[in-house]
Amino acid sequence: MVCFLLLVSCKEDNQVKIGVILPLTGEVATYGISVREGLDIAVEEYGKNTERKYKLIYQDSKAQRIPAIYALEFLSRQGIKFYIVSGRKLSKSHKYN
Repeated sequence: MVCFLLLVSCKEDNQVKIGVILPLTGEVATYGISVREGLDIAVEEYGKNTERKYKLIYQDSKAQRIPAIYALEFLSRQGIKFYIVSGRKLSKSHKYN
């Protein structure tokens, strides 16, 4: 499982909306669900110690490239500027043109 955070710009009425793209269905859904539960706990705990509030907006990648791209486009159209994206690590046998 690979996770990374893309930060572009910030702040909207003291609330930061973060788009989260995870495999919530499909063959690795258990990992995506675990990440979601961890993120929810982290945001709740962190929110107790800061004035800024964070809202996570989840989208399902289905552990596939095309649904992940659609999820990113959807979140972008919603004005989301921060993203957490998680997916499977590709093996060395995958080739890209």
